[in-house]
Amino acid sequence: MIGVHIIAEWLAAFIESILYFKIVSVIFETQFSKKKQIKFGLFLSAFIAIGIVMLNMVDLSISLPTLGYAAISYTLGGKILYRGRFSEFLLIAIGYIAFLTGMDMGTVFLMTKLGMTSVIEIVLSDFGIERIIFIVFIKLVECLLVCLFCEIIKKRRRKEK
Repeated sequence: MIGVHIIAEWLAAFIESILYFKIVSVIFETQFSKKKQIKFGLFLSAFIAIGIVMLNMVDLSISLPTLGYAAISYTLGGKILYRGRFSEFLLIAIGYIAFLTGMDMGTVFLMTKLGMTSVIEIVLSDFGIERIIFIVFIKLVECLLVCLFCEIIKKRRRKEK
């Protein structure tokens, strides 16, 4: 059963990476042809996700090593896939990670207010079914918000032209 939980963690980190690259793709020009861009993006997302899962196996809570790894990985991935400055990708990565952390913390706060502290303890300390449900819910909301954000950016860019 632990394999299922690790796969769920990996999928969550993979989705987070893809969402970061989705945001960056709306802002910057690509480096490669569309087919190559997709292949490299999926490869980098998978690679980043492996590192995040490995760090999460050491400490499941929000940890500085995991946040640092994510920031550097997203930044380097953005620099590889898109045309822009390192500092621009780093700024977007930090903002995106702050968004992800805020989503997690906001959900935990809401669950606390609803009297679900025992579930929170399980979610933050164990690879259980509760954590998988939590991850699925959070990732759905994150996907919706990132897609909405990207549409807003696209509209603003069209108005500028």
